[in-house]
Amino acid sequence: MFPHRDHLRPAWLMVRRFGLEEGGDRAAAQGVPDRYHETITRFWLRLVDHAVGVRPEIDDFDRFLEAFPLLLHGSLPRRHWSEGPLEHGRRAWREPELAPLP
Repeated sequence: MFPHRDHLRPAWLMVRRFGLEEGGDRAAAQGVPDRYHETITRFWLRLVDHAVGVRPEIDDFDRFLEAFPLLLHGSLPRRHWSEGPLEHGRRAWREPELAPLP
């Protein structure tokens, strides 16, 4: 299993190269079917996209994470979804019920 940081790098690359929508579609196409989670994947892509939009001049992944250390907190989805709804978001996007996304 990859550490959380190692999942952020491909999300950052996808967003920078293809944008949020196409990057998300490409990530979904590459996901391992029994492990892929649509809502969590789209959540991280959306947060990374938001951060890239704030600081588009940062073109180095390590510097990007230095500027946005909150992204290293793998528990962030739990601020937006409770356990049940998040689990139901495995196959299709679920809107957060606890807190809106940026």
